[in-house]
Amino acid sequence: SLCKSVCHCCCLEERFAYLNWRGIDLAGELDALEGNLPQEVEVRGFVRGLHAIMARFGDGHASVASQSTRRPSRFPPFLVEYTGEGYVAVRPDRSGFLDEERPYILAMDGIGIEDWMETLREQVVDGSEQLVRARSMRGLRDLELLREQRGLEESDEVLCRLSSDPSGADSTDVVVGMTGSRPIYGSWPRLGTGILGGNIGYLRIERMSSELATDIHRSMNGFRDTAGLVVDVRGNGGGSRAPLIALA
Repeated sequence: SLCKSVCHCCCLEERFAYLNWRGIDLAGELDALEGNLPQEVEVRGFVRGLHAIMARFGDGHASVASQSTRRPSRFPPFLVEYTGEGYVAVRPDRSGFLDEERPYILAMDGIGIEDWMETLREQVVDGSEQLVRARSMRGLRDLELLREQRGLEESDEVLCRLSSDPSGADSTDVVVGMTGSRPIYGSWPRLGTGILGGNIGYLRIERMSSELATDIHRSMNGFRDTAGLVVDVRGNGGGSRAPLIALA
C-alpha cells in the first residue's frame, strides 16, 4: 500500500525514537489515512495527512514536506506573540506594535485568533501547551494557506480586530495590506549572557551547540558571587547535549 511504503522507505520502524513513546499504532493510523484517500490523490492533502500523524508522536523536529506543497506568497505584516493574557500583533522588526494604542489582536478576517490556531492544531506537534501555542502562532503567518483550508477567498488584505485590552472592550477593525516578505521571528530575546540588576546572573542558551560548552563554563565561573541565576532557553530548538552536561 502507498502509506505503508512511505513508512518503510522512511525507516520509521527502525530509526524513529518516538515510535512507541505514546502507544500510537502507526500502521493503524496509516491504514486509516489510506482508507480516506480519494481515487485520485491530491498531493498536498496527502502530505498534510502524513504530517498530522507524525505530529501526534510529540517529536518537535519531525515533519513531512513535499515539493508539491504550496507555499504562500503573501503574509500578514506582523508577528503574533502571547502575553499571558492575550495575543498582540508586533511589527516584524519588533520596533513596536502594529497599533500602539491597540496592541491586542482578537481576530483576523472576522475569525478569532484562537479559532485560527485550532485550524493549525493537527499540523502542530503534540507537545506542551507552550510549544503548541508557539508553533501555532508561527503558523498564523501562513494565513494565505489557512484561508484555503477554510474555504475562504484569497485577498491582498487582512481585516484585523484590534483592542487596547485582551477583553476587547474597545475593539476596532483595521484593514492592513498583505506583504510579499515573510516576517521572521528570529532569535528572541536578543539579550546576551551577563549580570542583570540586583546582581543576578543571566545565562542565555539560545541553541544546543557543543561549541557553547566552553562559554558556559566561563560564564558560570563569573556567576559565583551573584545572588541568583536565570537560565534562559527560550526559542532553543534543541541539538547537542554538550551544553546541558557543561551546565550540570
